[in-house]
Amino acid sequence: MPRNRLRTPRLGVFLAICALFLVWLAADGRAAAQGPSVVKRASLFAQGTGRATWSPKGDWIAFDRRAGNGYTQLWVARADLGSGISEEKCLTCQMFELKKKHVGNPTWHPSGDSLAVQVHHPIRPGGEPLRFLEVPGGNLGSDLYLIRFDGKEFWNLTNLEELNGRVLSPRFSYEGDKIYWSERVASGGGVFGKWALRVAGIEFRRQIPRLKSVKTYRPGAQRLFYESHGFTTDDLGLVLTGNLEEKQPESGMDVYRFEPSSKRLENLTRTPAELDRHALLAPNGNWIVWSSSREIGSGEVSLERRQVTAVRKSDLWLMNAEGLSVQRLTRFNDVHAPEYSGPTAVIPTGWHRDGDRLLALVLPVGSNEPGDLYLIEFNEPIGR
Repeated sequence: MPRNRLRTPRLGVFLAICALFLVWLAADGRAAAQGPSVVKRASLFAQGTGRATWSPKGDWIAFDRRAGNGYTQLWVARADLGSGISEEKCLTCQMFELKKKHVGNPTWHPSGDSLAVQVHHPIRPGGEPLRFLEVPGGNLGSDLYLIRFDGKEFWNLTNLEELNGRVLSPRFSYEGDKIYWSERVASGGGVFGKWALRVAGIEFRRQIPRLKSVKTYRPGAQRLFYESHGFTTDDLGLVLTGNLEEKQPESGMDVYRFEPSSKRLENLTRTPAELDRHALLAPNGNWIVWSSSREIGSGEVSLERRQVTAVRKSDLWLMNAEGLSVQRLTRFNDVHAPEYSGPTAVIPTGWHRDGDRLLALVLPVGSNEPGDLYLIEFNEPIGR
């Protein structure tokens, strides 16, 4: 009996500690959310495409895809929920200045009248073109261009060729008066060199666009790689990914929110051992979907300079704009899931304006084969 009386308070203390720990986990919100998935289905939408994004009205998509000459070009097509894409049209295949350059990673201007893209510098005079999926963060230079939706005109917004510069992931503000991108500014220091974030105003003079008041930001303790992912809905903050913590490798990036006016930087994922990348803010600004290697068990990764997109297996995850209510959306890397087809990197590329679906690029890891575009549908709108 005395021994039992001694055990009872110890057990009570232990249970109390467990309860407090569970409360802390719930409050922190960074443990995976419980309950059924919000995803209705993940279905093949188009084959052999690259990054794709919905038009502001949701009736067209723009995407990059290899043309017959081996170069990736910019395409637009009607997008239908039931039948996929139709009325495909290549905007750059017949443009003399662009048809032998890689063009891709499109983003729509909020007006729907034009698209910003990255266009690489053709540094190789002959031979088979490098695939575009290696271009954005690899050792090829690139510039920002603006292309009209009807394909009749295009304009060069930056001129980094002389500096061997590179741009990555242009994104327009919600008002359409600013554009945001990441840019390689120096070699050395990391696997991909040293990068910075650029924000510029964009205006039209005599119907010709130009950048103005370019501002540069390099937040964080470790100023190496940054990837731009868009403005917050009030156009005051920036969503980005990178390895900003001290000694954080490129294979373990995190998702951040940054406010340029206050210099406030918030790490939303806090998983330096996992690759968190390609964050997309939902149309209502309350949710973020991104690509992560967590729960997949991909192990240690040795990055090479040309390895950019397919460096780690990844699936799509969802969290709110504060980095809480985290849950896994897809299981393309789960051998027990019906969508499993081998090691893949899954990249979200565009929300539909209604917030009830998004496009995702599924790439085979360790292969030069093109990826496929999948449609991720939700049980109910979560981003509207």
